[in-house]
Amino acid sequence: MAVGYTDLTGEQIIRKVRRQNRGTVVKCSLIILAALAFTVGIVWIIREEQRYLLGFCGILLVALVIVWMLQSISKALGVLRDVPAAPVFRKFGSPETIAARIANGADSPLIPSRTTLVGDSFIMKHGDFETYIPFESVRLMYRKEHSTNGIKDSIFLVVYDEFGDSVDYPFKLGKKHADEMRIAAEEIAKHAPDCRFGYTKENLEWVKSVARKL
Repeated sequence: MAVGYTDLTGEQIIRKVRRQNRGTVVKCSLIILAALAFTVGIVWIIREEQRYLLGFCGILLVALVIVWMLQSISKALGVLRDVPAAPVFRKFGSPETIAARIANGADSPLIPSRTTLVGDSFIMKHGDFETYIPFESVRLMYRKEHSTNGIKDSIFLVVYDEFGDSVDYPFKLGKKHADEMRIAAEEIAKHAPDCRFGYTKENLEWVKSVARKL
């Protein structure tokens, strides 16, 4: 898992963050266009078939999707205006500082995962530097599961940082990988004395109450 990280530089991280956010703008814009096209079909249903309830629900769904996409575009454009001042760098250090820490920790990852990189002092999604969180910044962790038609198909370790922001880190299912999330959480806990565990109302309220301003 060290491939691609051992010679990592701050400039490489900046380029990757810029490219990802440009991709977000393009993808969300296309989704908005598709949603607007879908609206034409909804209007036709309302006019031709007088299915007002279905039409209303469809328009509400489209509106929610568009709002969500616009929020994502706004966030991405905010990063693109000044990538070296993106939230991850304002939180945890300059691109060069983060690059050095990732390069040092990627030599011997804690678990052999292709999705989540757990280094000696940080966790992040592979290739997504905006999801980088150093262990000492973690304030809350809990396990989240996703199911489709009653069948569990994915699991995540949800991690909140000291600024109250969270990232869902994916882990593999199956007996072979059963201990990977536990090992990762235990290692993070060793370096995060203020961290709480478990999805509870009390913990969620606490992590918001102690969140630092960015």
